[in-house]
Amino acid sequence: MKFDINEYSLKFNSKLDFSKTYDFYIDHEFLAVNDNEVLTQLKVSEHHKQPGGLVHGGVYCSIAESACSFGANASEKGNFVGISQNIDFIKSVEGGLITCIAKPIKKGRSIQIWEANMYINNTDILCATSRVKLFNTNK
Repeated sequence: MKFDINEYSLKFNSKLDFSKTYDFYIDHEFLAVNDNEVLTQLKVSEHHKQPGGLVHGGVYCSIAESACSFGANASEKGNFVGISQNIDFIKSVEGGLITCIAKPIKKGRSIQIWEANMYINNTDILCATSRVKLFNTNK
Protein backbone atom coordinates (compact mmCIF):
# COMPACT_ATOMS: atom_id res chain seq x y z
CA MET A 1 0.00 0.00 0.00
CA LYS A 2 1.35 3.42 -0.98
CA PHE A 3 1.65 6.06 1.71
CA ASP A 4 -1.03 8.77 1.36
CA ILE A 5 0.52 12.10 2.32
CA ASN A 6 -2.84 13.86 2.25
CA GLU A 7 -4.24 11.43 4.84
CA TYR A 8 -1.24 12.11 7.05
CA SER A 9 -1.67 15.88 6.76
CA LEU A 10 -4.76 15.62 8.95
CA LYS A 11 -2.41 15.31 11.96
CA PHE A 12 -1.19 18.90 11.59
CA ASN A 13 -2.94 21.77 13.38
CA SER A 14 -3.99 23.24 10.04
CA LYS A 15 -5.16 21.51 6.88
CA LEU A 16 -2.20 20.87 4.61
CA ASP A 17 -2.55 20.69 0.84
CA PHE A 18 0.64 18.79 0.04
CA SER A 19 0.47 19.82 -3.63
CA LYS A 20 1.21 23.40 -2.50
CA THR A 21 4.16 22.60 -0.23
CA TYR A 22 7.89 23.02 -0.73
CA ASP A 23 8.38 19.24 -0.55
CA PHE A 24 6.00 18.75 -3.47
CA TYR A 25 7.78 21.52 -5.39
CA ILE A 26 11.19 19.83 -5.06
CA ASP A 27 9.73 16.33 -5.73
CA HIS A 28 10.44 15.05 -2.21
CA GLU A 29 8.37 11.87 -1.91
CA PHE A 30 7.27 10.39 1.43
CA LEU A 31 7.15 6.59 1.41
CA ALA A 32 6.39 5.86 5.08
CA VAL A 33 5.75 8.03 8.13
CA ASN A 34 5.28 7.06 11.75
CA ASP A 35 6.58 8.33 15.08
CA ASN A 36 9.54 5.89 15.04
CA GLU A 37 10.77 6.17 11.45
CA VAL A 38 10.24 8.20 8.30
CA LEU A 39 11.32 7.01 4.86
CA THR A 40 11.50 9.46 1.95
CA GLN A 41 13.22 9.74 -1.40
CA LEU A 42 14.14 12.35 -3.94
CA LYS A 43 15.04 11.69 -7.57
CA VAL A 44 17.83 14.13 -8.39
CA SER A 45 17.01 16.56 -11.21
CA GLU A 46 18.98 19.45 -12.68
CA HIS A 47 17.10 21.96 -10.52
CA HIS A 48 18.49 20.29 -7.37
CA LYS A 49 22.08 21.06 -8.37
CA GLN A 50 24.42 23.95 -7.65
CA PRO A 51 26.49 25.41 -10.54
CA GLY A 52 29.26 22.83 -9.98
CA GLY A 53 26.87 20.01 -10.95
CA LEU A 54 26.44 18.54 -7.46
CA VAL A 55 23.26 18.38 -5.38
CA HIS A 56 22.95 21.67 -3.48
CA GLY A 57 23.47 21.42 0.28
CA GLY A 58 20.11 23.07 0.89
CA VAL A 59 18.39 20.09 -0.72
CA TYR A 60 19.80 17.75 1.95
CA CYS A 61 18.79 20.21 4.67
CA SER A 62 15.26 20.37 3.29
CA ILE A 63 14.88 16.61 3.02
CA ALA A 64 16.13 16.08 6.58
CA GLU A 65 14.04 18.84 8.18
CA SER A 66 10.85 17.69 6.47
CA ALA A 67 11.36 14.01 7.29
CA CYS A 68 12.10 14.77 10.94
CA SER A 69 9.17 17.19 11.25
CA PHE A 70 6.71 14.70 9.78
CA GLY A 71 8.00 12.03 12.16
CA ALA A 72 7.70 14.25 15.23
CA ASN A 73 4.19 15.26 14.22
CA ALA A 74 3.19 11.62 13.78
CA SER A 75 3.26 11.38 17.59
CA GLU A 76 0.08 13.50 17.62
CA LYS A 77 1.34 15.22 20.80
CA GLY A 78 1.19 18.71 19.30
CA ASN A 79 2.54 20.71 16.40
CA PHE A 80 6.32 20.25 16.17
CA VAL A 81 8.46 22.67 14.16
CA GLY A 82 12.20 22.65 13.55
CA ILE A 83 14.20 25.06 15.73
CA SER A 84 17.74 23.96 14.90
CA GLN A 85 19.55 21.72 12.46
CA ASN A 86 23.09 20.44 12.08
CA ILE A 87 24.18 18.69 8.91
CA ASP A 88 27.32 16.97 7.70
CA PHE A 89 27.90 16.34 4.00
CA ILE A 90 29.70 13.02 3.58
CA LYS A 91 29.76 12.27 -0.15
CA SER A 92 28.77 14.37 -3.18
CA VAL A 93 25.82 13.34 -5.33
CA GLU A 94 25.51 14.18 -9.04
CA GLY A 95 22.39 12.21 -9.91
CA GLY A 96 20.20 9.24 -9.13
CA LEU A 97 18.17 8.85 -5.99
CA ILE A 98 18.63 10.14 -2.46
CA THR A 99 16.89 8.06 0.21
CA CYS A 100 16.34 9.54 3.66
CA ILE A 101 15.72 7.53 6.81
CA ALA A 102 14.84 9.62 9.86
CA LYS A 103 14.57 8.24 13.39
CA PRO A 104 13.98 9.85 16.78
CA ILE A 105 16.73 10.25 19.33
CA LYS A 106 14.49 11.89 21.97
CA LYS A 107 10.70 12.04 21.86
CA GLY A 108 9.64 14.51 24.52
CA ARG A 109 6.37 16.40 24.78
CA SER A 110 8.03 19.81 24.32
CA ILE A 111 11.24 18.97 22.45
CA GLN A 112 12.06 16.15 20.06
CA ILE A 113 15.43 15.40 18.49
CA TRP A 114 15.61 13.37 15.30
CA GLU A 115 18.46 12.11 13.12
CA ALA A 116 18.15 11.84 9.36
CA ASN A 117 20.61 9.80 7.30
CA MET A 118 20.63 10.21 3.53
CA TYR A 119 21.90 7.51 1.20
CA ILE A 120 22.80 7.27 -2.50
CA ASN A 121 20.71 5.12 -4.87
CA ASN A 122 19.14 2.79 -2.26
CA THR A 123 22.55 1.63 -1.04
CA ASP A 124 24.27 1.92 2.32
CA ILE A 125 26.51 4.71 0.96
CA LEU A 126 25.90 7.67 3.25
CA CYS A 127 25.92 11.07 1.54
CA ALA A 128 24.69 13.28 4.41
CA THR A 129 23.55 13.08 8.01
CA SER A 130 21.56 15.63 9.98
CA ARG A 131 20.21 16.21 13.47
CA VAL A 132 17.05 18.27 13.84
CA LYS A 133 15.65 19.67 17.08
CA LEU A 134 11.92 20.30 17.05
CA PHE A 135 9.72 22.34 19.42
CA ASN A 136 6.07 21.72 20.19
CA THR A 137 4.27 25.01 19.50
CA ASN A 138 1.27 23.79 21.53
CA LYS A 139 3.33 23.94 24.76
